Amino acid sequence: MIRHTLFMTLLLLTSIFGLGGATCQSQNPEFQLPERARVFNASLRWHRFDDAAKCVLPKDRGHFMRTQKQRSQMIRYIDFEIVGIQKSTPESAEVQVSLQSQHQQQTVIKTDYVRQTWEKVGPTWYVTKIEIIEQPAPTKNTGDGFGLD
Repeated sequence: MIRHTLFMTLLLLTSIFGLGGATCQSQNPEFQLPERARVFNASLRWHRFDDAAKCVLPKDRGHFMRTQKQRSQMIRYIDFEIVGIQKSTPESAEVQVSLQSQHQQQTVIKTDYVRQTWEKVGPTWYVTKIEIIEQPAPTKNTGDGFGLD
């Protein structure tokens, strides 16, 4: 009886608080872009490409998966930090990420700055482009902690 009660309590907590794992399916529109960007980059870092692909437009997912699987054989992601988020329009944003990586054949940890272009399709944000940049451009901070306009 105690095991059954404990199991039901854990099941209830999991469903209420979403402890079953992070995915790219955030429901709160106000925090959806920062959360999706965090989940996308964390999924890349831990080689969970299926989870990361949920943040990519469906038409581009196959190419994304092939590219990431090939890249993961050469590069290991060590850590990431979201440096800033800048909305260009209500449906377009740039996310700047500091990405630490290591080539499999080397011992040097390299830090790159990456600009991710995100587009809002319906209620959902998708990453549409990723490019390495020299250094992040300053973002406008509006006091909400995410640098969103």
